[in-house]
Amino acid sequence: MTEPIEGRPSAFVWNAGGWFGAQIGSTFWIGFAAVLVALRSPAAAIVPAIAFLGANAIGLRIWRSRSRLRPIAGMGILLLVVAVASAAAILAIDRAGLFEEIQMGGSAVSARTALGVLAAMVVGLVALGGLLESRARRAASAAQRDEPRP
Repeated sequence: MTEPIEGRPSAFVWNAGGWFGAQIGSTFWIGFAAVLVALRSPAAAIVPAIAFLGANAIGLRIWRSRSRLRPIAGMGILLLVVAVASAAAILAIDRAGLFEEIQMGGSAVSARTALGVLAAMVVGLVALGGLLESRARRAASAAQRDEPRP
């Protein structure tokens, strides 16, 4: 637990490795898919390429604003940006008829299934973040009550 901006306890801290690992890790597939799509249809790769570059540009902007932003808020914004970029890429690739074609190994997943999994992941991560923040605040509150008074 830390004391970030505004002195409020938090389960999260700004950490370059964690931030850029999450950012790049969650957007890499979009960039890779854009390359695979571009090999088949360069015009169809425009939306995924913009989604990849845009999400990473916004992620970098959030990182640069970290002195004015609580880590949980930054993570929430990044999660929303990556979810929108992912959905845009999935829909554009599917509209071009290439979503199932570019998948490697095993049986292909439909765009509808991918969007459902994406939505479930976003809901799960938001719930987990909220739970961890709530626990950190309760622990800080309990520790403050237990401190000896001078």
